[in-house]
Amino acid sequence: MAPDFDFQPRLSGDGVELRPLTTNDREALYKAVGVPRVWEAHPAYDRWKPEKFAPYFDGLLALDGALAIIDTNSDQLAGTSSFYTCPDIHGGIAIGYTVIGMDWRGSGMNQRMKAAVLNHVFRMRDECWFHVAPSNLLSQNAMTKLGAKMMYEADLELSGQITPYLCYRIARTDWFN
Repeated sequence: MAPDFDFQPRLSGDGVELRPLTTNDREALYKAVGVPRVWEAHPAYDRWKPEKFAPYFDGLLALDGALAIIDTNSDQLAGTSSFYTCPDIHGGIAIGYTVIGMDWRGSGMNQRMKAAVLNHVFRMRDECWFHVAPSNLLSQNAMTKLGAKMMYEADLELSGQITPYLCYRIARTDWFN
């Protein structure tokens, strides 16, 4: 962990609030993302199954940077995202492990949430990183819409095993929110 970075802030933006994810969020998060369509483009395509979701949720809590994404218009938990340290860039901060329920797809929730977390990162860092699986076209498109640029490919250990990732970067100077 980077000692000068707050990995579990409380953030708010346009119709979104982010707060630390807690064990009490398990049921609400599963309700939001526990359907096959949420995971169909993700490498862990069967994470909607209760026996796959449980270790995923426990892993999020172990990150110490997991955030609950709350839709402030409905007061519902819409998904989760996390801050973590880059495994290959000293002092680098990354955002990832993001998943948003189908009820919020196409609503702009992802961009509003990313605006809040990027503004938080850019208070303390000049850049932010995202690691995307090569097969995850949905996240690659989201990176492009956000303005992040694919900088390089790397084999990284992010979830307990070494896996290939596309490494995207967005600089403070390229961020206009």
